[in-house]
Amino acid sequence: MRQILLFLLITLFLPVLLIGQVPQKFNYQAAVRNPDGSIMGNQEVGLKVILRKTVADGDIVYQEEHALTTSAQGVVAIAVGGGQNPEGNFSLIPWEEDIFIQVDIRKGSDGSYVTLGVSQILSVPYALNAGNAIQGDALEGQTVVYNNDVWGASNRMSVSKNTVEIFPEQGRDEEEPLFSVRNSEGLIVFAVYESGAKVYVSAEDGVKGNRGGFAIGGFSDQTKEGGVDYLTIFPDMVQFNIQQSAEDGVKGNRGGFAIGGYSDQTKGVNHNFFTVSPDSAKFILSDDLSKGNRGGFAVGGFSDQTKGYTDYLTVNRDSTNVLTNLATTGNVQVQGDIQTGGSVGSLPIVIDGDSYETVTIGNQVWMKENLRTTKYSNGDDIETNYITQYPNLPEDTLRILGKLYSENVITDSRGLCPTGWNVPTENDWNKLLKEVSATDYIDYYLIASDLMDDSGIWVDGGLVPTNSSGFTAVPGGEGIQRPQQGDLDYYNYRYDANYWFQYELTPGYLSINNFDGVYLQQVDIPEGMYYSVRCIKD
Repeated sequence: MRQILLFLLITLFLPVLLIGQVPQKFNYQAAVRNPDGSIMGNQEVGLKVILRKTVADGDIVYQEEHALTTSAQGVVAIAVGGGQNPEGNFSLIPWEEDIFIQVDIRKGSDGSYVTLGVSQILSVPYALNAGNAIQGDALEGQTVVYNNDVWGASNRMSVSKNTVEIFPEQGRDEEEPLFSVRNSEGLIVFAVYESGAKVYVSAEDGVKGNRGGFAIGGFSDQTKEGGVDYLTIFPDMVQFNIQQSAEDGVKGNRGGFAIGGYSDQTKGVNHNFFTVSPDSAKFILSDDLSKGNRGGFAVGGFSDQTKGYTDYLTVNRDSTNVLTNLATTGNVQVQGDIQTGGSVGSLPIVIDGDSYETVTIGNQVWMKENLRTTKYSNGDDIETNYITQYPNLPEDTLRILGKLYSENVITDSRGLCPTGWNVPTENDWNKLLKEVSATDYIDYYLIASDLMDDSGIWVDGGLVPTNSSGFTAVPGGEGIQRPQQGDLDYYNYRYDANYWFQYELTPGYLSINNFDGVYLQQVDIPEGMYYSVRCIKD
């Protein structure tokens, strides 16, 4: 049988190109005949395929076995790369080198193979090589990107020994991120834009994840239970967790959180500019009396990162400079002098979506505009018969004068002024008048001109409005609903400014008159009166 097998003829060898997604195999067919030329049809045979490189007897790079039955015409067909008992990695065959195929065969139950011959594969299955090929030249550090056609080198991301860099294309949409990380729902969690980096935290009310919306923690086993979050950003707060020393009063070398100067990052750094410890937060600036170009500590805007940009906040050893507006909702306490280059005012307040300017007089903060809201502080609408406005005036004038309110509104438990503000008391008005008075006693006549708006809305009278206090009283007049009459009557527009105040038993009002000065009235107020309202901060 061994001699017979030596004379079997291989009549067909056809590597077939397989297209589509590149499979790691190629087809091979052969017609097997007996020495006398008769067809070996329907015979069980075994094939061993051996691939060698460089020369016919070169190193074996891959081999496999196939057990099959010839067709009625004596044809066998196999897919090289899909056999049994493989030795070697088919995907690592160096097709760019000369590859030789050796075919061994055994018939039926024969125990050994007989080599039929070795031949060079002259046409490399292209798809096997092209499937892994990179198109074009590349530079060191460039990465590979697929462009829906071929794989090619790209300079949009560069990987070097020391760093990884991302370079955006010219003309790109600057609203889109340069780099982003998305969650399973496709929402951006972290993104780097042209102007900076953003971390997006879930805004779902009341829901906090185990790790917070964004967290910086210590090394751990990186499970959900391990480690401590030192900085956590939730939808409703930002939290620093600083380890408290077991021994009271003992502080670590760097504090709980610290920002220090540049160095070679060795333990020799001995100057922290900003330190947060369990019991304190400190800025420590250079002891050198000379000032650097950027000051001891500075916050500036984006620029080309040269020395030419502007500092919005600068802290030196002897001064603090704020270039933009400084706002606080809490108290500001100053033990030294306050020097300003402009006017001193107060932040506006918003009532029912409408903004009102305020003014600080002494230690009081007043609205400097008449109230014009149509709602109570809880959002309920004020009853239509409890609110009115001087009739037949231009819209801009009516806005300046504001609304006129009845006593029912002043005494209503729902309140008229927003949270933190109130309808003033008689004592509040007296404090204001004493603050504005230029003498030790209150001159009610002269004080009026210091309170009156000086834009020309008051009629000419005995007093010349100066508004030196900034209170800006405007003459909104008054309204009166007489029980026996159905219509409201209006009086003293441009002559009187009348403001409600709270009293222990019944409300009163303060009147500013261009002829009579200022006076407070609490008794003998006719029923059905409508006056203006100014709110004062608690």
